[in-house]
Amino acid sequence: MNSTGGITIVDVGCPLCGSDDRQPILEELEDVEDRVPGRYVVSFCVSCGLIYLSRRPTPESLPLCYPAHYHIRDPVRRNLLPRFLYGLRLQSRYRRLRNAVGSNCHALLEIGCGDGSLLRLLDEKLPGECVLTGIDLSVPQTDSVRHPRLTFVQGEFEKVDFPVKYDAVVMLHVLEHLADPLASLKKISHQLQTGGVLLGEVPSWSSLWRRVFPRHWQGLAIPRHQIYFDALSLRNMLSAAGYDVIHITPSYDPGDLSVTLCNWITDTLKLRTPSRQAWFYFPTAILSAPIVWLANIRPCNSGAIQFAARKR
Repeated sequence: MNSTGGITIVDVGCPLCGSDDRQPILEELEDVEDRVPGRYVVSFCVSCGLIYLSRRPTPESLPLCYPAHYHIRDPVRRNLLPRFLYGLRLQSRYRRLRNAVGSNCHALLEIGCGDGSLLRLLDEKLPGECVLTGIDLSVPQTDSVRHPRLTFVQGEFEKVDFPVKYDAVVMLHVLEHLADPLASLKKISHQLQTGGVLLGEVPSWSSLWRRVFPRHWQGLAIPRHQIYFDALSLRNMLSAAGYDVIHITPSYDPGDLSVTLCNWITDTLKLRTPSRQAWFYFPTAILSAPIVWLANIRPCNSGAIQFAARKR
């Protein structure tokens, strides 16, 4: 155990099976995106095959790993072009939700709701009787007159008892952040109605760009990401938590290459500007989009995995 910049760093066993039998894959890793201090290790669990951050911050230190400029809070997202691009992504996520849940949804929870953009879109799209709740470590203000059915809860999901059972829970790029994802998935199951649906998305360890830029891959997000999933390990985790998998499929994510390239450029040139705030970030994202589309013709090259699972 040691402490760097107020962050306590420890060595841990596998979050899925508990084994301490592991093989390091990447050592002496640093945060090339947000410059959180410390050196970290990604390991492979010999017992169950899970890939995880074995040298990591303690759960109590994790909030310190999200700086004020963390990209979810970044005001640049409100500019015209970023807002348009994020809007396309939100529409895609809404269609996935509609296909998985249908119209029979009376209560929905989003874990890791960020700025609340998806919930505000759902407020426009879903039937009026559907209750919408979001939770995150930092939540937006909402207009209770314009959005009376929207509720935002600030805090850690694992420490909050919600008064209702949900028909659907959404967690987009959240599962990889959790110190004990198996325990969190079990708690989510308790909040779901029987037959309720969990929808999510995580970075894919199989990403082509992870293999090309192993220490600058955006999916590493050292030390905020705790687990690195492929389709098999994600299926095993969901099954162990009591879910029947509906589907696990590759997801088109142009940011997988653009953020990776920006991480590499800013780190190589020793720029002080965070990768996603660099002037070349959105031009890189636009130029990367067709390259990523071509790479994703082979599903094993995809930068993200989307999943849907049903509570048993």
